Amino acid sequence: FFFKQKTAYEMQRGLVGSEMCIRDSGHVIHLVTSTFPQESQTSTEEAVAERDLIERQLVEIRNLYRSLQVNEYRNRRFLFQQNAQSRITKTSFHKVKTVEMMNQNLGQIEEFLTHKVPLEENKEEEKIRGFDTGILNYRLGEWIDVQDSIQQWLEGQITKVTNEKVFIHYNGWGSRWDEWIEKGSPRLASFRTYTIQSPNTPFLSPYPHIETDSEDNEIPSTNTTFEELLVKYLLLQEQVR
Repeated sequence: FFFKQKTAYEMQRGLVGSEMCIRDSGHVIHLVTSTFPQESQTSTEEAVAERDLIERQLVEIRNLYRSLQVNEYRNRRFLFQQNAQSRITKTSFHKVKTVEMMNQNLGQIEEFLTHKVPLEENKEEEKIRGFDTGILNYRLGEWIDVQDSIQQWLEGQITKVTNEKVFIHYNGWGSRWDEWIEKGSPRLASFRTYTIQSPNTPFLSPYPHIETDSEDNEIPSTNTTFEELLVKYLLLQEQVR
């Protein structure tokens, strides 16, 4: 009795192991792939519609953000205009103070321009000096920085002048503190050289934080108008150019 082993081609449905896998592998792959849903035309249209909706929403958000930026800019500009108008209105109430401020600053600028240091001298020095402040001619009624006896700088005003000295009144202090100081003294300096401008003053140009209150003075009253000072400023501007 002889046993004849069947080959793979003879076993057919009786295939086992790797041979069966080889035979049915094509069917398995087809079965697995057939279980996944195929992308239909409807799902593609929905995806495109959803993408278009997202893009439109992004455009709307971008436009809203830009409009907010524009509105913020307009509000800031309107607020600035209101503040500027308020400052101009407040300044108009102090026309006498405005004229005095312009007169003081105009005189100081003219004095500085009179004592400009030539460019040739600056080339020979290590530190560039625009003006020689050591030979300034202090004027009667001029606002000035003064160093007191404890070496602090205060606002003051020149109330009397001689050939060699100036009589100083400290703003906000009694007349008993008034004193004579030599013109070339290091205790004297141009207004706002050492003192600090208060943010509460009605002007952007240098103006005393404490109002000048000298009683004993030889300061003459000025009849210069605002329009005359404005013309002087324009002429001085041409000179600076």
